[in-house]
Amino acid sequence: MASNRGRLTRGSSSRAHPTPNIPTFPNFKFLSEAHAKKYLKLVDYNIVREKAFAIEDLQGFIEVLKVLQQRCWVSFNNLIREANKNIGLEFYANTTFGKESTYTSYVRGKYIDYSPSVINSLFNLQHPPVCALSNYRHEHKAQMTSQRERLTRGSSSRVAPTPNAPTFPNLKFLFEAHAEKYLKLVDYHIVRERAFLMEDLQGLGEVVKVLQQRC
Repeated sequence: MASNRGRLTRGSSSRAHPTPNIPTFPNFKFLSEAHAKKYLKLVDYNIVREKAFAIEDLQGFIEVLKVLQQRCWVSFNNLIREANKNIGLEFYANTTFGKESTYTSYVRGKYIDYSPSVINSLFNLQHPPVCALSNYRHEHKAQMTSQRERLTRGSSSRVAPTPNAPTFPNLKFLFEAHAEKYLKLVDYHIVRERAFLMEDLQGLGEVVKVLQQRC
């Protein structure tokens, strides 16, 4: 018995332990090993789930409702529903790596095109002929360039300080750099805060609770 037990022991130690199946790529879930590793990083992210709202709850916010209707964004709200978190994470994990994005992802064996043209077509949205944000940035940049040129010409043309030349600190600014910073801020589009009535939030119970809890 002792010799049999010894042979069994020696035999078991000589056998290589079975290795788990090494995944190959692309597979049903991921395009490459790098995408699979990206998924493992995303799993632990705290993702805030979108919540749909009832249009009736916006009656106290007419401006917001008008913007949603004008831009045909109400349909986005209607599509918010329960979803599979894992599939969503796989979509983000399989998005294209690198500087040049192809707007293509991969979900459960299928390639997904999420380019702007496809999204606009899906939601029946019209691409604006002119991007308002891009236009604003271009105009703002031109104004800033013009102001800098005026400041440069003014300072270079003066051989010596004149009585009208500002000195620092003065009543408004500590240094010339602060005055130049003010010129940059003047053209910023500052959104004025607007107060609201608590009655307007009656349809938004969670918002009211947060405001009351945080005083």
